[in-house]
Amino acid sequence: MIDSSHDNHKIRCPRLGHLIPFEYCRKMNSDLPCPKIFDCWHEYMDIRGFIADNYTPDEVMTFMEPPKPKINHILELMEKIKNQKG
Repeated sequence: MIDSSHDNHKIRCPRLGHLIPFEYCRKMNSDLPCPKIFDCWHEYMDIRGFIADNYTPDEVMTFMEPPKPKINHILELMEKIKNQKG
């Protein structure tokens, strides 16, 4: 079970531009943490320890995987639309 004791602590999210709770940061990516969780929370808590204690190495690799370039996403969407029509 994941430690939820920090869930109500809030900081300003650089992506969203307003205050958000830690709970959002640790669940925003299909119940996995935001890839920027280390950058945002390292000043407020032992985020590396929290992640190590609550997530498997495979889960960490999944949420830390760099995002695909936008062009790849656009091409995938175009291919999907093309296949739906044909």
